Amino acid sequence: MIIELLRSGQRARFVARGGSMWPSVPSRSQIEVEPCPAAELRVGQLAAFEHGGQVVVHRVLRITPEGI
Repeated sequence: MIIELLRSGQRARFVARGGSMWPSVPSRSQIEVEPCPAAELRVGQLAAFEHGGQVVVHRVLRITPEGI
């Protein structure tokens, strides 16, 4: 449902699971994401993307001509 909301241009909220983003985003934190073009992302921001039918969130560490 989250992916469907984002594809339709809407914001979506969900609860983060796992500790890979700790301490910035502790497990069970509520996250709100909104669709945006990749070109608008900046180093340090969090970016969400679909992988294997799930929403994955990572911090943008660098932006190169090859990608984020």
